[in-house]
Amino acid sequence: MTRTMLLVIIVVALVLNAAGEVTGFVIAAAIGSGFMAASSSPATVFAALLLIFAYWMALSDRTAAEPTWSAGIFARAVAYLVDLFAAFAILPPLLALPLLWAEAGRTGSFSWSIERAELVPTDATIGIPLLMLGVVLLNLYFAYPLTQGTQTPGCRLLGIRIIDFDNAERVPMGRAVLRSFLAFLAACGFFITLPVAWWSGERGVMWYDEIMDTRAVKLKGAVDD
Repeated sequence: MTRTMLLVIIVVALVLNAAGEVTGFVIAAAIGSGFMAASSSPATVFAALLLIFAYWMALSDRTAAEPTWSAGIFARAVAYLVDLFAAFAILPPLLALPLLWAEAGRTGSFSWSIERAELVPTDATIGIPLLMLGVVLLNLYFAYPLTQGTQTPGCRLLGIRIIDFDNAERVPMGRAVLRSFLAFLAACGFFITLPVAWWSGERGVMWYDEIMDTRAVKLKGAVDD
């Protein structure tokens, strides 16, 4: 997949999400009261489908390329932000749909946005599994390409690949999943992660790479037509 096509899809998805409403769902319960809200839209669903296509194409791109040097902090940060946007542009609008459909079955009419100050049984039976599924899928978005020796859309765009430090090949699933979780924690604490990476002796190596025995490398020879 060319970087140009990938960039176009990401920009289109960004515009569609910026033009639409905030999507996703919230379920809160307290003693004697509750709150439920869910929202999606045709534009954000279309953007999510575009990004799923981009993810599949990036995952399928096995263009021969040689690792050269460690990827820099700035390139890694941009790639991660792109992927974080893509993951959160895919999951909320799609995961909200089952709750919207359940509400349509209960009320007899479909709406792209619902909000009410009471809870019904389907909120818990559908919402809680969807929340857990979202956490799993968010982690797999980052972890699965590592196990296949390929790239996420963000890494493909920046010409970066995450490799196993010992054999420069695929990262085992267990380590890939744990690394994805640690990378998310590192992103949340970027004000600590980035200074530590800058002050370390090895270019662009994050603390979770040291723990998980992985490296982010720039690729030489990747085809971009």
